[in-house]
Amino acid sequence: MENLAEAFLGLSREDFSLLGAIETGMRTHEWVPTFIISKLAGLSASKSEYRLQHLFEKKLVVREAQHYLGYQINFDSYDLLALYDFVRRDQVKSIGERIGVGKESIVLGAQGYASLAIKFHRQGRTSFKHVRRLRDHLKDKPRVPWLYAASLAARREYQVMEKLYSKVSIPRPVAISRHALAMEYVPGPLLNRITLEDPEDGLRLILGEVGRALGQGIIHADLSEFNIM
Repeated sequence: MENLAEAFLGLSREDFSLLGAIETGMRTHEWVPTFIISKLAGLSASKSEYRLQHLFEKKLVVREAQHYLGYQINFDSYDLLALYDFVRRDQVKSIGERIGVGKESIVLGAQGYASLAIKFHRQGRTSFKHVRRLRDHLKDKPRVPWLYAASLAARREYQVMEKLYSKVSIPRPVAISRHALAMEYVPGPLLNRITLEDPEDGLRLILGEVGRALGQGIIHADLSEFNIM
């Protein structure tokens, strides 16, 4: 999504209720019927149909009409639901620009009571079967929808960060909602963008942190110059 903040401000409380209802319905339905959405959102059928058309035009829901008319949400609407939750809990005051992007995540700057970075997980966007094969937290959930694969990944990362924060040099985890993880913003250059005056000393520092994480039973499986600051 090009402008998450603008999209957020363009939605009503009823819109968020409908998006949340579809999210809940997707746990048991591939395409969530409109009568279930209406019931879960606590809105009349006519109001639900009107607002769902509005969301469809904004490309925040997709729909399929075969035996019945059903809806799904996508990652853009999932981002908005997570942001809505952070704002409702008074953990995020404003959202900024994109500050990072990877194969399985997007990171945006934000402001809460301090500067934040919010990481939106994207596991399963291209190939859920591939993600499930590589992620141990999905092995016992063969039917989990790809949308929830990202949520499980964020929850796993948050748990690891909580465990390591007081012992290893990592950002402080602040909050989690669905597939979005808010952490303190740490300023500084990435290792791939600088030249170290003493590479051996830098390596010792890095391996020291790796050792402390290993002492807590955690191995970073994708440590590289692109995620070391």
